[in-house]
Amino acid sequence: MQTYTIDSGNTFLKIGVFKDSILRDVKKLNISDFSFKFEESAPIIYSNVSKEITDLLPERAENANDLIRDFKTTYDPNKLGIDRKVISHYLQKNFPNEKLLLVDTGSFITFDEIDHGKHLGGPIFLGLANYLKSYPEFSANLPLLSEIDINDMTNTEQAISHAYMAYLEMIISQVKKYNQHRVILTGGDSHKLKDCGEIQSELIHHALFSLL
Repeated sequence: MQTYTIDSGNTFLKIGVFKDSILRDVKKLNISDFSFKFEESAPIIYSNVSKEITDLLPERAENANDLIRDFKTTYDPNKLGIDRKVISHYLQKNFPNEKLLLVDTGSFITFDEIDHGKHLGGPIFLGLANYLKSYPEFSANLPLLSEIDINDMTNTEQAISHAYMAYLEMIISQVKKYNQHRVILTGGDSHKLKDCGEIQSELIHHALFSLL
């Protein structure tokens, strides 16, 4: 029997398909035209799914937030994003004697420090794609870059490119401050930080699966 894990973002959702406890596939779907046929009676767990999507899920689908137990954190757990909570809970249970830094690189870049089984949180930065989107968002005269050009700054595109690279280098320097920690990278832009730690791109699905 298959098991499904559902992680929803602002525009897309991803459905992890497990069989025999192994993640076999991850399907990316647009929220606006969500349609998916689940295997009958197969377990389903979701996190951060909008009301319009939960209405389309089978009644047996379980909310990850209802299944988390003994989450140790310095935060108010009700004010911590569910994806951060799910993954941090998974890491503190599986690595109770380690110092970890989880860096999730999505719409925002979040740092979650976990020290010997306790979640300590960390800063939140604007995601790399959203950093670039902020230029045309705040000025109609500035472009949305489709590629980064770090040659000499002879035009606006190159000027933004240099600023982008400086921003990325700042993020990397922040990660490197945790030099006593095992660094785990996840999310869509994790490859851009690949020299900072180990990439586990589908960590959210393994964390969700572990709650069932």
